[in-house]
Amino acid sequence: MLPEQLSDLEEILGYKFRNPILLVEAVTHSSYKGDGKSQSDNERLEFLGDAVIELIVSEGLYSFFTGLDEGRLTKIRSGIVNRKSLGKIAKELGFGKYILLGEGEIKSSGRKNKTILSNMFEAVIGAIFLDSDYNTTRVIVEKILLSDFSMFDISEPVEKFKNRLQEVVQKKFHIVPKYVVKEMSGPDHNLTFIVDVFLMDQFYGEGKGKSKKKAEEEAAKMAFTRLKEQNFEL
Repeated sequence: MLPEQLSDLEEILGYKFRNPILLVEAVTHSSYKGDGKSQSDNERLEFLGDAVIELIVSEGLYSFFTGLDEGRLTKIRSGIVNRKSLGKIAKELGFGKYILLGEGEIKSSGRKNKTILSNMFEAVIGAIFLDSDYNTTRVIVEKILLSDFSMFDISEPVEKFKNRLQEVVQKKFHIVPKYVVKEMSGPDHNLTFIVDVFLMDQFYGEGKGKSKKKAEEEAAKMAFTRLKEQNFEL
């Protein structure tokens, strides 16, 4: 693929390469090189782009979500910077049309493979970084990955309360919470559970969910809140 044939990809990215050979390298899969072609594949650019994307996303989340702790920021970032997510975005942007693949990968639907597309996305960002500078690359990455912060779930994850509750009561009272299924309702394929949690045989919370585990988590959250209201140091 000649550099001029990649002009449509440049339009998608909103960036015109000063050194088009970098873009050609970024879209060249290792299988294409294996077919006897002499040009470099995109693996080194992928390595660089992965680090650049993680830094830009980390900086963006840190600046926007000023009230979130390290754990929540890490969880949100991992939901953005992973092969499944990046591969999906690359597919939606039409990257598969431009990637250079060996015959074997083409026959096995490599143009739709999310891992291959994710690697290409990272390589393209690495190429932009080398061709321009950090600020230019940041604008492009933020436009693609961070254009709508409302899409990110920043609510407190319910799953953490059951573990936190057990840690607290074991440390302070040398006991473990006791969960009791109070009620099950609905058809077998769509059950609803209501679970009570007890500490030292005293009721501390109730949870409702479509699984026993989710109901227990909700009950643990209520118990944890109640302990905080009783001025326990948690």
